[in-house]
Amino acid sequence: MVSLVNGFAHTLRRWKMTIKVQIRSVYGRDTVYPACPDAARFAAIAGTKTLCDGNLRMIRELGYEIVVVHPTVTIAG
Repeated sequence: MVSLVNGFAHTLRRWKMTIKVQIRSVYGRDTVYPACPDAARFAAIAGTKTLCDGNLRMIRELGYEIVVVHPTVTIAG
């Protein structure tokens, strides 16, 4: 039984819960936008389109890692 519990704990440590967000400057203020379905769900639960510092703190407390993704820019040429 103990080995089963230890195996489960090892599996949980390997499986990280992450959300992806994108930071955009809106009228000179950095605003955090969801960049994956799970982040969008958290914003929907909060009743907003963006995630504020308090939301991000609570998401971290739930065990999620927050990854900031950068937009890619393509220049036609």
